[in-house]
Amino acid sequence: MIIVSDTSPISGLYRIHRLHLLNDLFGKVILPHAVMQELTVLEHWSYDLAEITHASWIEVRSVVASPYLSQLKLVLDDGEAEAIALSKSLALIFC
Repeated sequence: MIIVSDTSPISGLYRIHRLHLLNDLFGKVILPHAVMQELTVLEHWSYDLAEITHASWIEVRSVVASPYLSQLKLVLDDGEAEAIALSKSLALIFC
């Protein structure tokens, strides 16, 4: 199964050393670029993001700009908006 993740699950599981649970449960995790950018905040607290950036089961993807994404960004932060828009676009591809 493939999932698209927002920042909170990745960040939270990484900080408690349980990031592997996402791989165990889902196999592949896709992150929009905005989520990866939000995760870099962890580096300010001396977290090494190598576990995230080098994980073969985590993929970072671009999100195509669209009116839908623009509307989402009016009410959500960039990571949440991109995760929803990317999930929707992938659902259309895989259906």
